[in-house]
This record gives sequence, C-alpha cells and structure tokens, in this order.
Amino acid sequence: MNWLNLELAKGKKAFRPGDLVRGQANWDLKQDVDWIEFRLLWYTEGKGTRDFAVIDQGRIEHPARSGSCEFEFRMPDSPYSYHGTHLSIFWALELLADRHRDAARVILDLSPD
Repeated sequence: MNWLNLELAKGKKAFRPGDLVRGQANWDLKQDVDWIEFRLLWYTEGKGTRDFAVIDQGRIEHPARSGSCEFEFRMPDSPYSYHGTHLSIFWALELLADRHRDAARVILDLSPD
C-alpha cells in the first residue's frame, strides 16, 4: 500500500481569507507513478447536490517512489467553512498519487474570525 502524508506548517488548520497555507507533502510508493498532485479545494456535504471546486494545485511529474516537497497556497475570500444541519462546506488539502485510490486529506477551516 502507498503511504501519503500532508504536514501543515506549525500544525495550523484554521485560516482567514488571504492567509497562506504552507506545509510539506510526503510519500512512499510501492510502484512508479506518472504524477503526485497536491491541491487546495472545497466541497459540500448534506442534502441536495454535492459541489466541489479545486482552487489551486501543484503537480510533480514522474516523482521518485519516495520523496517530499513543500507547498504553499493562498486561501481565497470564500466560501467560508460552514457546518449546518442540512449542508456543510469543508475546505481541504489533498495529496494524490496518479490514478490510484490512495490519498491523504487534511480538513481546514476558512473563516473571517
């Protein structure tokens, strides 16, 4: 099984609009892959249609089987994180290896507070 991990600078998971999200992506793969991708996204859960948007991403083509790289994303102005009865909006960082189902995800919070 592939090992994928995301580490956030200072363990920070709560951000305001315009803040920088910094961290490191780490991986140890059992086979060669075409790419490793790390991305900042938001998605909804709850009743109704699920929405999903990738805001920013980085990609390493033909990475070594084991490695790491630093990343940096700027949080946008919206949508804010929201956790309601019928709908929730989540922000996340993801790390994916090619078309494999293996992924690492860290949930973030975007708020003006």
